[in-house]
Amino acid sequence: MSKQACVIEIGSSKIICLIAYKNNGEYVIKGMGTCGYSCGYKYDHISKAITKYPDEKELCNAIRRAVSQAEHDAGMRVSSAVAAVNAPFLKTFVFRGERAANNKNRYVVEEDERLLGAISLENTKRDGYVYIHSTPISYFIDGTECNDLPIGSRIEDSLAVDISHVFLDKKMADIIDRCFAQLEIRRTDFVAVPLSEANYLIPNYEAERRAVLIDVGYSHTDISFIRNEAITDMETVSIGGMHFTKDLEIVLEIPTSNAEIIKKHFNFDLDYEGAKETVKMGDGTVKYADKQLCSEVIKARMDEWCDYVLDCMEEYGVNIANTNIFITGGGLMMENCLQYIADNTGMNFVQNYPKISREQLNTSNNISAFASAAFVIDLDYPRFDADYEDERPKKSFWSKIFKK
Repeated sequence: MSKQACVIEIGSSKIICLIAYKNNGEYVIKGMGTCGYSCGYKYDHISKAITKYPDEKELCNAIRRAVSQAEHDAGMRVSSAVAAVNAPFLKTFVFRGERAANNKNRYVVEEDERLLGAISLENTKRDGYVYIHSTPISYFIDGTECNDLPIGSRIEDSLAVDISHVFLDKKMADIIDRCFAQLEIRRTDFVAVPLSEANYLIPNYEAERRAVLIDVGYSHTDISFIRNEAITDMETVSIGGMHFTKDLEIVLEIPTSNAEIIKKHFNFDLDYEGAKETVKMGDGTVKYADKQLCSEVIKARMDEWCDYVLDCMEEYGVNIANTNIFITGGGLMMENCLQYIADNTGMNFVQNYPKISREQLNTSNNISAFASAAFVIDLDYPRFDADYEDERPKKSFWSKIFKK
């Protein structure tokens, strides 16, 4: 057995604790536990800020239950774990690190990566945020762009690199750390879920030009813009699977559980005119919901979701006709949903789910946690911060982060 990783993902509607390892090139899930919670936090996509943080007690209890399930499943105790955090609590900065040649006999060496990375990181404004990741986007030697560090090349003028730095909201980091401490779990690192998913779900040749990753969750949709395996920008749209359910609940005046069932069974390709849905109410009575009305409610919310996503693509200059858009998450688990979106927006969707048995993964909702575990196993917690004191031995950071 090779390296083992335990990841605790803080999702928008549930906590996932996943224990995995890699054996003969394949990832194997050793144990997994899931616990739903009401999330409690709110993100305003207009101001692009967290307006309410999760309830710490509820979060801690949900983590405890998820970890307990994973421990039972794996037959082992979780004493340390990586915390995987989603986009609403993350911020991406892209800054250039640049050095002049200073003399005509200057050649590119491996040490330049570390120096340029430190220069780039110094330029970031990190007030209220905790540093967690860095990934190079492009290198520039004498103004000429290249994807890889041109080791051995002569520098006439300057050498530079654009680097994506990912930070975590400090208040959220403190909440997670207090929960881990209460459960006597050592938090070894933070991982950005969008970066993990991008590394796992998007092929290298796609990421080298430009790609978009959309993760549709329960309370929100995260949109990550990827170039050369790095996140250049992130956006969060405050619409997720929950909103379709709530719309049905309010319009039809039915329980949430029934609204959720109607949503999951909905097929965008079917004509529901004249059809009725039998709903058992809490008082034991039976109600008949108009399925045509259900269709109108769901499609109205979906059209709103499409408008927000298209506005986001336009804001960041994405040519949707020439860009593959990778989509994941369980928020849009409705039959023929992606085809409906593609027909109404022109977006080219790709679903590139991991090569792992459905029995192991259980549901596509767990892909984010699985991708985070794979990220941890393969990249060994890539990070760099001159002010960060790490308990682990300092060894070959740049060989891990500059992974090409």
